[in-house]
Amino acid sequence: RNIVVLNTGISTEPLLNVTLREIYERTGVRVSAAHISRFGRNSDHIFEQTLGGHGDEHETSLIMVFAPERIRANKAAVDYGNVREAPDTTFYLPSVFNGDPESGIDFSKTGVRGDPTLATLEKGQIAVQAAGDDLVDGILKLYPDAIARGRNRAGQ
Repeated sequence: RNIVVLNTGISTEPLLNVTLREIYERTGVRVSAAHISRFGRNSDHIFEQTLGGHGDEHETSLIMVFAPERIRANKAAVDYGNVREAPDTTFYLPSVFNGDPESGIDFSKTGVRGDPTLATLEKGQIAVQAAGDDLVDGILKLYPDAIARGRNRAGQ
C-alpha cells in the first residue's frame, strides 16, 4: 500500500510527523507526508514580499487560483507586525497572532503576516505548477511502480 498525506499547514508539520511515525511503529504502515514548506520551492523567486506567513502574497496568489471569490481585495493590507524584530538565529521561536502592539513578535494588526497586495493570479498559477511538479516527482521517486499498477488495474 502506498499512502501519501498532503499537508498544507506549517504549524501542523511537527505533530503530523510524530503521528505518522507512531502509525508506522504500531502498524508497520509507512505513510509519507508532503509538507507545504518543502514543495513548490522552485517558485519562491517570483514572490516579492520581505517575509511571509498567514494570508501573505503566496497564500493569496494560491487562493486566486482555487477560490478567487474568497478574496476581499479591499481588505488586503501589508502587515509584517513586529516579527521582523525577532533575532535571526537557527532556533525556532514560536509566535501567535496578537492585536496588541506591545505583544512583541506576536503583533499583527490584521491577522496577516506578509504582503497580500503583491499577489497575482499568474504567481498563483506558477506556484501551483511548481508544487504539482514536486508532488508528482516525489510520488514517482517513492513509489515508482505505483503508476504502472494503477494503469494495469484500469485496463490501460
